[in-house]
Amino acid sequence: MQTVDGLQADEDGAPLILAGGQAALELGDADARTIVVTARPMTAAGYDPETRTPDTYPFELRVEPLP
Repeated sequence: MQTVDGLQADEDGAPLILAGGQAALELGDADARTIVVTARPMTAAGYDPETRTPDTYPFELRVEPLP
């Protein structure tokens, strides 16, 4: 998961590290940020990314203000 368009003019964006279950998203002076989500199985599981199946895996993205 990452944000695109950085907070500074010369930044491309930044990853959101969710290992702890949540991450803070800084807005800076921006009114909005774009979040990109890429999901894929672990390659150690023997998954071939060229294999297409009808399987779907739902997820939830919740955005809340920090206290």
